[in-house]
Amino acid sequence: MIAMRRTLSITALLLAIVCGCQNGPESEMKGLTSRRSSAITVTGRLASNESRTSLASDGGTVLWSEGDNIGVFTDLVKNVNLTLESSCAGSTEGVFKGSATGTPKYAYFPYDADAAVTASTVSLFLPDTQIQRGGAPDMSLDVKVGSLASDDRNAGFVFDFTQKMVLLHFTLTPDASLEGDRLRSISLAVAGRSLAGAYTLSLADPSAALAFAQGASSKLSLKFDGEPQLGAGTTVEGWMFVNADVASGDKLDVRVNTDRHCVKIDLTSSKTFQMGYRYGMPLEIAALVADGRAVVGEPSGDISGLTELGVYDCGTASYLCKYEEGVNQYAVATLSDSYEFRVQNYAQGYSVAMQWPSTAAAGSNVQLTVVSYGKDEIAAGTFTVKVVKVEGQKLWLLDEANSMGYIVTKE
Repeated sequence: MIAMRRTLSITALLLAIVCGCQNGPESEMKGLTSRRSSAITVTGRLASNESRTSLASDGGTVLWSEGDNIGVFTDLVKNVNLTLESSCAGSTEGVFKGSATGTPKYAYFPYDADAAVTASTVSLFLPDTQIQRGGAPDMSLDVKVGSLASDDRNAGFVFDFTQKMVLLHFTLTPDASLEGDRLRSISLAVAGRSLAGAYTLSLADPSAALAFAQGASSKLSLKFDGEPQLGAGTTVEGWMFVNADVASGDKLDVRVNTDRHCVKIDLTSSKTFQMGYRYGMPLEIAALVADGRAVVGEPSGDISGLTELGVYDCGTASYLCKYEEGVNQYAVATLSDSYEFRVQNYAQGYSVAMQWPSTAAAGSNVQLTVVSYGKDEIAAGTFTVKVVKVEGQKLWLLDEANSMGYIVTKE
């Protein structure tokens, strides 16, 4: 991203090829009494030391980890689970073992027993809220697709894996204004882009882009476990996995949220994100403020005093969209297990809809789904919000991780 006057400073690591296999779900084995499953051994190799399953201390070398599993599709059964042999943990070449009927055709990492599958696809989910624990990425989100390199059962099956996600490496250097603050989260929003959510992974074409479902999130939040205390000039690291759906020139809305401040950072991507790359995201607050790209503000976390319906940006203390009689319209809907509130102006070409569960009660945390058309500054997706206040049919919902407030009504 940016240091002082630089746009997105991007350190690209092309993450390539890993191999593996896994042991199959019981459901795939039912009704196969006329066939006998047999042991399968797959060698997982790394075509480059820039691939990643777990990262070594140098931040680039990939090592297999204890308990790693991959899903394998054969010509007869789907989504078979194979497990890494313990002796291979910590190495760049792994042996995966399991049993299945048929000959392996496709493979992916990491294995998901509950994933919906077809003959050559897997349906997976990239969360828009990720947790930073310790000083390393959450490699369970590091998705790969395997290409069959050798199908000789006697010599052993080999798959080369292609990395599918982008890994963002944030390095946050606080200034004096953040001294002593507790770091809650770093968020990234890119209007109109599909950064997270439900998607379909093609196994037949490892180079294919991920196919995200409608309503994919254009915003991600990285929450910091334990809310570490910040010190001026002391760098804090965090890693976020995102879909490769950012183009050169895209506006990047980055927020740093602490217990006492919200830092709004406006950046421009100088690169088009590519699958399998790692991009450095340096956030040097003092330099960004001096350059006019960042503003350190007080987090307006108390939205209970707001009276107008709409979407409120706590970081800038302003509405991004609000209902104004005679200017636009609002609509409400009661669904089977939820409510929907929508602000719209078709003449001006925008509509923002918010949907929340009917069980929402004051003090509870619920999931809020936002669908935004024509309002690029409002991120779409599903976010965890706190029900700050309920008054009659009106609710005040606060997304603390992203410093956003939603004031909605059921009538």
